[in-house]
Amino acid sequence: MLSVAEQKWEQVMREKLKRIPWSWIVTLLLLAFVAWQRAPQVSKNFAIEGAVFPSTQLLTSAGATIDFPPHPEKPTVAVFWAIHCGPCKLEMDRIQRAVAKKELNPEQVFAVHVGGSAEAVDAHMKKHGFSFPALVDPDALLAGALDVNMTPTLFLIAPQGKIKWASSGIGLTDIWRIKNFLTGDSR
Repeated sequence: MLSVAEQKWEQVMREKLKRIPWSWIVTLLLLAFVAWQRAPQVSKNFAIEGAVFPSTQLLTSAGATIDFPPHPEKPTVAVFWAIHCGPCKLEMDRIQRAVAKKELNPEQVFAVHVGGSAEAVDAHMKKHGFSFPALVDPDALLAGALDVNMTPTLFLIAPQGKIKWASSGIGLTDIWRIKNFLTGDSR
């Protein structure tokens, strides 16, 4: 049997527990878990900034071979993506809206599909109305050289091939960063 003081203390603790905002605690724990899971990728993206983007040959969605990056003297954006990737569809839709509004030059933004065939990528681009160039890294050699292990992954490539910025996943500021990068506001 509990003493009166112990019963009072137990009652006080029950009241305090009722006032704890459990939804906030769960939300904070979830955010901490996501941050812990993404920390290695974020760290890797910071580490690659300043490195030289590897020059390689990729396939166009029509099946032709081109050198990439195609214009080493111009800033270029490479978005590594995959057809089966839901977040990639969202990122590609955001890029397409910016291209349609003429906020982005489609000649400087390239969707680099990791693996797959040019025919499948071309069909997907047409189906979704994406009007910026799609390239295919059929054997994922470029993605491997850059250690791209999640999609979407975005690279801002400065003139002369230096990686200015890298990001994986969907970022709230990605389109803003791309616009500023391509217009010269943050080179």
